[in-house]
Amino acid sequence: MSSNRKKWRRLTRKPRRYLVYIVTVVFRRILLLLPFSISFRICQTLGLLSYYFLPGERGKILANLERAFLGDKDEKTRKEIAREVFLNAGRTFAEAICWPRLGFDYLKRHIEIKNKERLLKAYDQGRGIIGVTAHLGNWEYMAAAFSGILRVPFAVIAKEYSNPWLNRMLERNRRSMGVDIIYRGQGGLAILKRLRKNEGLGILADQRLRGEGVFVNFFGHPAKTSRSVAEIILRTRAPVVPVFIIRNKDLTTHTLFVHNPLVFTFSGDKENDLKNIAEEYTRIIEQYIRDYPGQWMWMHDRWGINSKH
Repeated sequence: MSSNRKKWRRLTRKPRRYLVYIVTVVFRRILLLLPFSISFRICQTLGLLSYYFLPGERGKILANLERAFLGDKDEKTRKEIAREVFLNAGRTFAEAICWPRLGFDYLKRHIEIKNKERLLKAYDQGRGIIGVTAHLGNWEYMAAAFSGILRVPFAVIAKEYSNPWLNRMLERNRRSMGVDIIYRGQGGLAILKRLRKNEGLGILADQRLRGEGVFVNFFGHPAKTSRSVAEIILRTRAPVVPVFIIRNKDLTTHTLFVHNPLVFTFSGDKENDLKNIAEEYTRIIEQYIRDYPGQWMWMHDRWGINSKH
């Protein structure tokens, strides 16, 4: 990219981001005026169109699927999974953006929580809960389900969007779902306070982040995994419960699976313990992704193929 083009993009960054925000607000208001069934179909169709008109994103997904499933799933199957990834993204967007008209009554009718006693038993220990999860199904509904259905207060560790207007809109939406947000890099003390108050902490632990990490096996290949997640677990010793929400075949209902709490053996060797923690929760995440490959965000550069960091 030429220096002039870089300068132009830098100068127009703020108005471009504001324009994206305005378009999103207008589109959201249109969706909220329509019956949800129609809004759902519109977003699902947009997801399908994205599969065909976003070749870059489609290429990332197919490359990652080939890396994960080469020798296990043929090219036709991998393309079907890629198509489903886009469709699920559209459906999830519709459910998240139309939350103001759906609310907790809709949530209670459309989410079944499997093995909820596992989470409640961990909660009864009084040391807080760390819910380890992934960008699977409609993950935006998960913490809302725990706080709105089980009455277990939850906060999520989230990445702050580069677009400040969109970030504020998403934050308002999440808070209206009964979910607090702790932004990455800002929440060490906030995390400890919440766990000490016996509250839940949701962590999306399936992505490669810049900075320090530990390498673990993911679909047969080394993948850098967040060091901070394992450090939180090691430092607090709070119960760690893997949780995953899956879209059912009818497309509008969901099943929220509460996995058995993870049991760790700590050796006293910090680096070894961090690696073992990350390996264990990554193994569970991979298991659920293998079971529901069309519902995970495969466009993420999980193995750092296109990253220098």
